[in-house]
Amino acid sequence: MPGSLAVAGAVLVAIVAAWWGWRGRLASPLAWLGAVARATAVAGVLLALLDPGIGARLGIARPLVLLDRSLSMHATGGRADSAAVLAVSLGDTVAFGSTAAGAPGTASTLLEPLQGATAAGRPIIVVTDGEIADAGALPTDLRAVTSVQLVPRRRAPDVALVATTMPPRVTAGDTMAVMVDLRALDGWRDSTTVVVRDGPRELARRRVALDSGAATRVLVPVVIPRDLRGERWLEVAREGPPDGEAADDVRWHLVRVAETPGVVAVVTVPDFDARDIVRTLDDVLEVPVRAYVQLSRGRWQRSDTFEPVTLEAVEAAARNADLLVVRGDTAGWSRLGRARLLWPPADELGDWYVQGSDAAPLAAAFRGVPADSLPSLTGVARAPAAAEWVALEALRDRRGTARGVAVGRETGGRTVLLLGDGFHRWAIGGGLAAATWRTLVGEAAAWLLAAAPSTAAAIRVATPVVQRGEAVTWQVAATPDTMPLVIRLEGPAGTRLDTVRVDGDGRAQLFLPVGRYAWSTSGASGQVGVEPYADELVPAPVTLAAAAATVAPTPPRRSLRDVWPLFALALAGLVIDWMARRQLGLR
Repeated sequence: MPGSLAVAGAVLVAIVAAWWGWRGRLASPLAWLGAVARATAVAGVLLALLDPGIGARLGIARPLVLLDRSLSMHATGGRADSAAVLAVSLGDTVAFGSTAAGAPGTASTLLEPLQGATAAGRPIIVVTDGEIADAGALPTDLRAVTSVQLVPRRRAPDVALVATTMPPRVTAGDTMAVMVDLRALDGWRDSTTVVVRDGPRELARRRVALDSGAATRVLVPVVIPRDLRGERWLEVAREGPPDGEAADDVRWHLVRVAETPGVVAVVTVPDFDARDIVRTLDDVLEVPVRAYVQLSRGRWQRSDTFEPVTLEAVEAAARNADLLVVRGDTAGWSRLGRARLLWPPADELGDWYVQGSDAAPLAAAFRGVPADSLPSLTGVARAPAAAEWVALEALRDRRGTARGVAVGRETGGRTVLLLGDGFHRWAIGGGLAAATWRTLVGEAAAWLLAAAPSTAAAIRVATPVVQRGEAVTWQVAATPDTMPLVIRLEGPAGTRLDTVRVDGDGRAQLFLPVGRYAWSTSGASGQVGVEPYADELVPAPVTLAAAAATVAPTPPRRSLRDVWPLFALALAGLVIDWMARRQLGLR
């Protein structure tokens, strides 16, 4: 080995140098002392120059034990206490899978902790339940130096609500669609019931048939009572016989129940274009869309429930909407709502062929789209006011002056005007034209809603509900230069003050116990929840098997130049050599 050769070479050179300097005089004991001193000094200097390294430890080191502290070890049936006792008996314990606060975390990943442990050059033992997310990514050389001792959790038939979705804003009296993904595990073969609750008040329930090992998706329609208002904590829960893990049977959502919908569509003259804009808005927006249709002059009804409504009710909904979409006669509606998409009927019929623009906020909808792939429009209307930008133009019979058919302005509130009839032909044609139409509507809605006043302040919670073991994240629009963020929390354990630092991306993170909290800081406030559920609690396959290390760990090495006694020994050898020569009368 290079290190061994360097040491042998240094010793050999040192012996030769000592013999050469004292040759013919070794009959005297003092000469032998000088020769040994010179050999020691020369060997020390050469070893410092060659630096073959030295073992950082001597003898047999105590094993380093990586103890799994993720939530799966603390789930029902988990054996975290037994694993901790075993780990202490095996060696020096280092936890992995826990949060920054030391609590059980949601990440059962081993690669990074294992890479850090190998640097110590000690025997490595992993104590875990075997449910390791990145077991397949562990390199062979790391597996070879690692022993694994399993402490698996006790399994029982279980049903988990692995995902639940609902809109963050709903309107009182509307029907909200709640999508629930369930998974039956470990031999569960019974049906179960999904319930949606507002505190103790039950809003909806549905019976679901399940098959063991299969995932099931179910839609639960929820009629929002008209007396609900403000921010509400809604629970999606499983009811039925007890299963293996109770914490994966309930999910939390923070939903804002408003008196009026956020997106309102008003159709004064029903036609194919009107039907398509309402359907497309439903598809591209995550928030509910409420549409009102005028069947005849003065007769209005909701398009979803066919419930008759008064003109006053329609105007009230339009006035308070974050986004108002009007198809037909736009007179009287152009000042309502916080942002508007107005689509008046055409007044000049014919075949109008469109071409996109690269300079408008909606330019992304037409980027890379050949103009010939888009069907012609059947008519064009004149803009009721001057446009500040043009996203789409049209030419009649491909001749003459181009007219703007998708234009916008910000003066007096953001407004987008669609000034062409026949956009429904894009949707029914499918392919690239349909995708372009959906993108156009989505880009227009996103631009318009960006101007609407939002509940988000300079400081807001990124996600109002996080899983157990995850950090709550605040997004800070204006990052403080030096001052940390002081957050006041009202929760299950009372009031607490926490000071957290804001990183370069304007994020401040804090790990909290399970519960619902009211928070306030720097003029901003809101609610946040840490739900009992975590993906880590759902029983997962054992991916890391018990094993014994097949390769001994390589002891770490450090530079000989960091060992100061070596230099002291070399210096002492030179001094003793010089003194011995002086005593014998030699130079």
